Amino acid sequence: MAMVGVAVLAVFSCGEGKKINTDSDPDIFDLALWKNPPAQFRPCFRWWWPGGSVSEDELRRELKLFRDQGFGCVEIQPFAYGLTPVDLASDPEIKTVGSDSFFRKVGAACRIARELGLTVDLTFGSSWPSGGPFIREGRERQLLISSRDLSGPVFYTGPVPPVIKPKYQGVLELMMNAMAPFTGEAELVAVAAARVVDPGRVPVEIGEMMDLSGSLSGSQLSWSVPAGDWILFAFYENGTGQLVINPAYPETLTEALILDHLDRRGLEEMITGFGEPLVAHLEDYLGNTLQSVFVDSFELVGELPWTAGFLDIFATRIGYDLRPYLPLLFREYGEVKWLEAAGPSSNLYSAGAVGERVREDYEKARGELFRDRFVLPFLEWAHAHNLQVRLQNHGGFEDFLEGYELVDIPESEGLYAGGSYDFLKLASSAAHTAGKRYASSETFVAMVQDSRGLTRDDFYLLAGRALSAGINKIIHHGFPYLYHRRDGSRWFPFDGAYAPTLGMSSTFSSCSDETHPVWTDFPGLNAYIARLAYAFSRGKPRSEIAWLYPERAFPDLIATSSQGFSAGQGDSPVTAALKVAGLTYDRVNRDRLTGAVTANGRLKIGAAEYSGLLVTDLKTASPELLETMEAVSRAGIPVVVLGGLPARAPGWGNHEACDHEVAVIAGRLAEEVTEVAAPDELGGVFSSAGVSSPVLTAEGRLPFLLNRRVLREGEILLLFNESNQDLAENITLAIPGRKASILDPQSGEKAGEHTEKDSLGHFSFQIRIPSRRAVVIWVEK
Repeated sequence: MAMVGVAVLAVFSCGEGKKINTDSDPDIFDLALWKNPPAQFRPCFRWWWPGGSVSEDELRRELKLFRDQGFGCVEIQPFAYGLTPVDLASDPEIKTVGSDSFFRKVGAACRIARELGLTVDLTFGSSWPSGGPFIREGRERQLLISSRDLSGPVFYTGPVPPVIKPKYQGVLELMMNAMAPFTGEAELVAVAAARVVDPGRVPVEIGEMMDLSGSLSGSQLSWSVPAGDWILFAFYENGTGQLVINPAYPETLTEALILDHLDRRGLEEMITGFGEPLVAHLEDYLGNTLQSVFVDSFELVGELPWTAGFLDIFATRIGYDLRPYLPLLFREYGEVKWLEAAGPSSNLYSAGAVGERVREDYEKARGELFRDRFVLPFLEWAHAHNLQVRLQNHGGFEDFLEGYELVDIPESEGLYAGGSYDFLKLASSAAHTAGKRYASSETFVAMVQDSRGLTRDDFYLLAGRALSAGINKIIHHGFPYLYHRRDGSRWFPFDGAYAPTLGMSSTFSSCSDETHPVWTDFPGLNAYIARLAYAFSRGKPRSEIAWLYPERAFPDLIATSSQGFSAGQGDSPVTAALKVAGLTYDRVNRDRLTGAVTANGRLKIGAAEYSGLLVTDLKTASPELLETMEAVSRAGIPVVVLGGLPARAPGWGNHEACDHEVAVIAGRLAEEVTEVAAPDELGGVFSSAGVSSPVLTAEGRLPFLLNRRVLREGEILLLFNESNQDLAENITLAIPGRKASILDPQSGEKAGEHTEKDSLGHFSFQIRIPSRRAVVIWVEK
């Protein structure tokens, strides 16, 4: 779920008029702009609209309110979340999203925002995931599985197993109104069989697998069943029936289908139904006031995500026939983002390592389709209309890091994966390796009992965690347009009292309207965030370690404030070890690392450079990836491995030859790299290899989080105290320079200045950082 995170730029905008961006040279750090940052660096407010039921007078009042509170932009999200059937029946203006009248109101918001020096982003559609009543041929698709047991030897002639309702759909129907009724309409695409090895195991162990599709005549099968116990499988393709969550389109809820992200037709219908009217009505604002369209996280469902012609596509891209292996891909509760957040669903069938390998190939193929048929053409369309794309790639089928890299502004969020530092680093890392200046995050969102329950310190902690992780655009989640339901209550979309409408038993933070207890603190908080966003969009990021992220996705875990927010919440042991060692890092994926080069003792990955390489939990690797690791080590760059070197290549096709090659290279590589047994060894190993923190303490452990940017004229460091105790620490800066200034982002003032250095040319002084706050050190050359 994605509500509002980090957006502190002019890129999230809707305005022309005055020239809002005064940031003429991003490689210069201007103390005057630091003290009073331009609007483009101020947080963005997610602005929930009750569909199209808004008035120009109230739009103006609220936009003035946002400006006065220190926000720099708004992101409009129009939907019907939290509105009852009575509300929808009584107010026809709600369900008008996509209509002429709706876009006239968006245009009015852009015009007023421009007058006030604000900018505006627009969600690409109504609610999420992307879809609408205009999605027909390009609707989301899935592959269904049904089966029956057979014992041989026997000659079987008869019907194949019939279509059955997916197990996950029954669960979702109890949770939320997110699915159209299951009709059973489906197209038979394949029939297969597998010998049962161990029916008592979970998952069921199967052996010999075969494609029987050639033995079909219509839906009738003729097959000579060999001796033993067998399972006969039928595979059907149909639409998932997944619906956009409480949209505010004119049509009924059950007509707003999710688009197929693996089929270009889905995006084309979305562009025709929503994108083209957007361009036609808002042409005067495109690329000036309205700079970005936003795509929320991909909360997709399906028994097995699929698309038309996938079997042929798989054979072309991967190189073998998938049909016999299809049973190995299915999970008990399908692939449903909302269910996976509670834990992974188990496979229905297994066949040793074969299932893992086939799954790797399947995910590779569908990830490429997601990229080639949705992300890239969507970017092409947006850029053709002078729009940028801000997108939350998590939950989709593409490699998370790859998808973040491709878009203009990669966005993380504070709800997915608990908003952990590890997860936030994916979006910022992708921005760094892709050479993108900004990474945003939907911030101040958690599953809570009180939507106004976040404290002042909670806001500072969550903002500081994102900024220290490399996020430099904060999207504040969020502000509800002033609207009253027919029962007289003020509308907040995620109000727990309206759970039957939402399909949830709790609520989400934050309802950051004028009644929030922290409302009067927002001007100071927003100025603080804006200063840090300005400082940490200067120059280029500086991370010492490239840390391989070997997975395509990141496991989800919904953030909840039931236990409060605390330092290091959700950190992996490796992240915790790197933090205390003061070693800044970026995550890189397999493809990026495979294409890395070395020069002048540095590892260059995309647009970023590093002093060391860390590889953890690498279970499989292509020969090319291992050869790159070998070349990096031989270039004198430390390569540290935790969890051992891989024993095989990914995938099933040509696996024997690839596995042999991997074993040979891994054998050589074992002599080149440094292997460690535990995360707490990492700091010492890298330090011995000449890779260490630029900030030193007497204990050798940093009690704060570190973020760095390098400019022509110096270096900027962020020191964030994530703990609930004020901090006073003597530090030494191993950074050359003529002057080190301590800057207070709360006031914008200089809190200290140091010019004296020790015999090594290092600055040494005491730093004081209040609880859950940050300070900035500006080291000038």
